[in-house]
Amino acid sequence: MANERASTRGCPSLEVWAAYLDGNLSSEVRRQMDQHRQVCDQCQDRLIELEGAMRDGEERQRETPPHLLAQARGIGKGWRAGRWYAYAAALLVGAAGLGWWALEWRGPQGTGPQVALLEEAPPEPFDKLGFATPVMPSKGTVNALVVFAQFADEADKGEGIPAYAGDLFNPDREGSLTHFFRTMSYGQLQIQATVLPKRYTSDEPADFYLAADAVTRGRFNLFVKDILKKVDAEVDLGQFDNNGPDGVPNSGDDDRKVDYLFVMMRSMPRYFIKDRASAQAGLGFLRLKSRDDRAPGGKQIYIQGQRYDGIIGAEGSWHTTVGIMAHEFAHSMGLPDLYDSSFQKEPDQDLADDGAGIGRWGLMGRGTLGWQADGTYDGPNPLCAWSREQLGWIGRDNDRLVLVERDSSDFRLADLPVVAWEEFVLSHRQVHMAHALLGRRQGPASRPLAGLGLPRMGDEALGFAGEDGLQTRGDFAAGYVYKIYLPSDDPDAVGDYRPYLLVERQTRQAHYYNRNLPGEGVLVWHIDPLAQDNDDEARKLVDLICADGAQENGRYRLGMLDDMDRWSRDSAYARDQGGSLGDAGDLFDGDQFRQLVLELTTAAEPLVVEINRAGADLRTSFTLPWAQASVPVAVATAVEWADEGPEYQLLANYPNPFNPRTTISYQLASRQPVRLVVYNNLGQVVRTLVDREQEAGIYQAVWDGRDEGGREAASGVYLVRLQAGAEYAQTRQMALVR
Repeated sequence: MANERASTRGCPSLEVWAAYLDGNLSSEVRRQMDQHRQVCDQCQDRLIELEGAMRDGEERQRETPPHLLAQARGIGKGWRAGRWYAYAAALLVGAAGLGWWALEWRGPQGTGPQVALLEEAPPEPFDKLGFATPVMPSKGTVNALVVFAQFADEADKGEGIPAYAGDLFNPDREGSLTHFFRTMSYGQLQIQATVLPKRYTSDEPADFYLAADAVTRGRFNLFVKDILKKVDAEVDLGQFDNNGPDGVPNSGDDDRKVDYLFVMMRSMPRYFIKDRASAQAGLGFLRLKSRDDRAPGGKQIYIQGQRYDGIIGAEGSWHTTVGIMAHEFAHSMGLPDLYDSSFQKEPDQDLADDGAGIGRWGLMGRGTLGWQADGTYDGPNPLCAWSREQLGWIGRDNDRLVLVERDSSDFRLADLPVVAWEEFVLSHRQVHMAHALLGRRQGPASRPLAGLGLPRMGDEALGFAGEDGLQTRGDFAAGYVYKIYLPSDDPDAVGDYRPYLLVERQTRQAHYYNRNLPGEGVLVWHIDPLAQDNDDEARKLVDLICADGAQENGRYRLGMLDDMDRWSRDSAYARDQGGSLGDAGDLFDGDQFRQLVLELTTAAEPLVVEINRAGADLRTSFTLPWAQASVPVAVATAVEWADEGPEYQLLANYPNPFNPRTTISYQLASRQPVRLVVYNNLGQVVRTLVDREQEAGIYQAVWDGRDEGGREAASGVYLVRLQAGAEYAQTRQMALVR
């Protein structure tokens, strides 16, 4: 409706929009303009006109590709004017993709044997210092269209698609794209797709679409448009616009855009995307309108080509294809690469400046193809803990992420489990009863984690999925990822930009994608949110503290090199330096590697993480020296009460997580009937700790981890709720870890 549209007063000029498409604006300004164009019809028309002008330029290029003309004339690279004309057109079209993501098959540059790796062209800087910027939602259902394609000079191979194509999105097949993301997300993301049953052929042979050199980007965008025009002639694209609330495609509540598109190619020659790239998130154009398919309002259905709208990639074996699709789709959700990409910016850099980043310990590192190093690929490998934290996938909505703020001891370490996929939905009555019991959290709002609104342990009440029902998985076995913020002398390292550790256990039996782990034990990740990427071995965004890494007097120090830092694309150099992409020695196993003593420049005493084996179990303890002065054993003295006078407050329990008992402190502003009750995650009463009138003052209650019948409560997340008369109610989370 007209009153819902933004005013066109002060709309950017065509020159400014051209700069926007050309990438000559800051990421913040581009984001604002992108938001503006979504609600401004005038600017949307301007952009379509701009793209039309660019398309005219592209069609003129079709007459004779500049590099082929140059070769025919025998002048090699002497066609500077033609090259820069093509380069400018590629920039105008390509910059609208909001980030180029190129996946390369590249062997090492030295004397060692050639090993297939997946590497990418340098992406644009992230909008927030090192944090993933969400673009494709990481929760809900994604409806995708899959198109297999080939060049005109491959037409003699037929229109058949790979035999495995029908299983790529089979939720019951382990290793499928749907199964992978369902497993990684704890069932929070479902990908369903339609795979077109034939292969589509471009208008031109492969040479037409190639760039002249490794620096220039190829004309893959023209290839994609050629293919999509043929798809549009045979397929109703409106059937793939299904992101509205009613779940019915093209019903009027959708956005007229094909939700997501995978274009998979029979082959990917060098210089097609850029140099040796074999995939990228983003299709290389702003938008392409359907010729005949329209939404109920009469406007045309369109395909958008930005990085969160689709990918183009080379197909291969089952594991290779799924790995490539998973890696690029993760980019569409905003995740960055976590390998060292510095060689792409400085191809002639010293080999010592290369590195593995997180190696094969994560999909966004070198884990796309899996753990096998002999060419029998078994990927994809799982997302690392940081990637899952960014997406809200450490459990459901990060409900398995525990913030450790004080010394804590003897906690059982378990891998995050994968349980049966069946979900249940509470009835309306149960949901409203749970709301009545727990209410909405009324305390101060917590600071969003990494800009994504992820809850801190102890801050958030039970999260409901709307008034119509609460979907959950039921009981989880014990398994948490522990988060420890570290002190820093960097003045910018405040709030959520503080460095921190993530501590998690990895076992082969946890899920299918862990089946080929090189070992089992505990991984300790160091996160530096102020770092942009993993290119500098001395300061990475995400760094694995390897158990067998460099030590001084038995102590670790941040920035010290380990075997993954000594890895290089030159296999001979990596072998001589003892470099690796990840091995069993990276894990703290509770036997050979039992203690991390981490020296920090901002603390007189080191942080200590102890991992001890107790039969099949691993148990951990944390010693945080900087917390001891402000958090004495007597909990009451550690509580900072308001100076303005008495008020109502429910403080976080201490310790948290705990085993087997914890102390809960609260303050009353006046005499009130008080109820302090512990609930499980279904809203059922576990234990009533206080149920009587109390005078104004400060109180403490101890929960011993038992229910009303004296039975030990199972490990898990519990909620403690303080109700003081009709004036005050607040709920906090507690983690019992046995």
